[in-house]
Amino acid sequence: MNRPLRILVIADYRYPLREPLRGGLETHEWNLVRELRRRGHDVTLAAKEGSDFLENSPPALVYPELPWPLSAPRSDAHPPDEVAAHQAACLHTVMDHLAVEGRGFDVVHNHAVSTVPLTRAAEIPVPLFTTLHTPPRMDLVDVIDSAGAERVFTVSRYAQSSWANAGVATDVVTNGADATVWPLGAGGPGLCWFGRIVPEKYPHLAVDVATRIGVPLRIIGPIGDPDYFDAYVAPAIARSHGLVDYLGCLSQRETAEVVGASAATVVTPMWNEPFGQVVIESLFCGTPVVALERGAFADLYSDVDGVTLVPAARADDEVLDDLAEATRRVLTASSSGAVGTARARIRDHAVSRFSVGACAEVLLDRFTAAVAARTPDLGTVGPDREGSRLGASRLARTGGAG
Repeated sequence: MNRPLRILVIADYRYPLREPLRGGLETHEWNLVRELRRRGHDVTLAAKEGSDFLENSPPALVYPELPWPLSAPRSDAHPPDEVAAHQAACLHTVMDHLAVEGRGFDVVHNHAVSTVPLTRAAEIPVPLFTTLHTPPRMDLVDVIDSAGAERVFTVSRYAQSSWANAGVATDVVTNGADATVWPLGAGGPGLCWFGRIVPEKYPHLAVDVATRIGVPLRIIGPIGDPDYFDAYVAPAIARSHGLVDYLGCLSQRETAEVVGASAATVVTPMWNEPFGQVVIESLFCGTPVVALERGAFADLYSDVDGVTLVPAARADDEVLDDLAEATRRVLTASSSGAVGTARARIRDHAVSRFSVGACAEVLLDRFTAAVAARTPDLGTVGPDREGSRLGASRLARTGGAG
């Protein structure tokens, strides 16, 4: 191929794609857009207002913010009906735009956790690829065309198997992290935990581990469920008698500084993680990971240098005992003489397997094959395609919705 691809990335509605990024999905989307642009591709983003990378996005591709209803409890997992309806309306606007102006792109890559792009894929004139970032959801299962498995991705073999059990065939493209954002750190005496503070991530267990073994812990991340934080995390921090600090929601680079200056990262999922972005980010910093073995972790990380997995399907007190003991062993090993060499080895192994560049290469291979199947000469932009591209540029400049 001798010209860049024109790619529209449809982001999920939940949060803007800007620092500080609020979860693994948003981090992956942000890094992927940046990596594709770094490689010279023409990437347009559909995302919530306030996101980065929206400089070329016409209004139809920018999701307006809807204030969270005051009567509804804050939750990442369960938006109130008004917010869910607004998200669907925003995505319908995107698909309306693509139905008219879609030939201004070569492919569309959809990350939205919504049925809308999937049900309307046949209305747009270019291939639509979808990455499924969640465990199987029946609303999505019911609308995915099983004949188009090569255009539906999951992020691990575990997730692929889970969706297959629900009747959906997919291809696997694992997530990646940016090694320039997560540099090798020197380590330090304490622990860290980072991610969204929600019940399914169970960070209060990490606090209990730190308290049990008497080691400082720093927690980083947005509070996605204030009721959970108030009921479980804040009391656990209070019981730690000053060992545990909550640092708030930090940028990737700020988080990387803390992670790189830690002896280990504790990862405590209580749901079946499809991937676990924080694991690879910690490893990129050379920081070992002690994690509960949930979801994709056994498949992805059981043979990865620097990862210790602890069985999770037991009573909470047994899990706490084993997680604390595993963390203590990792801390002992990290205090040995060859810390720098061990951390460099952990980073090198992780970067070789989980870079965002490798993820982008796999996706670009799929995108290029789909475009080649539709266009005999990838190096030539035909008159109708050129007109559409100019129309899309004009639309972006004038602010029209199409």
